[in-house]
Amino acid sequence: MVGPLHYAALLGLAQVTKLLLNEQSEIIAPSGYHDIPLHAAATEGHLEVVKILLDVGADCN
Repeated sequence: MVGPLHYAALLGLAQVTKLLLNEQSEIIAPSGYHDIPLHAAATEGHLEVVKILLDVGADCN
């Protein structure tokens, strides 16, 4: 199941990503679709979201 943070990352919604992270959304929750929010953002070329996720400790491996 894809959660709100995953959708925000997939769509490149940087402000929504920040808001969800402030609400303690899980940054590594796998979804089966692009695996984790960081992978979704990177695959879609949303570099601002990638940076936000890395800045809060998302694992890049």
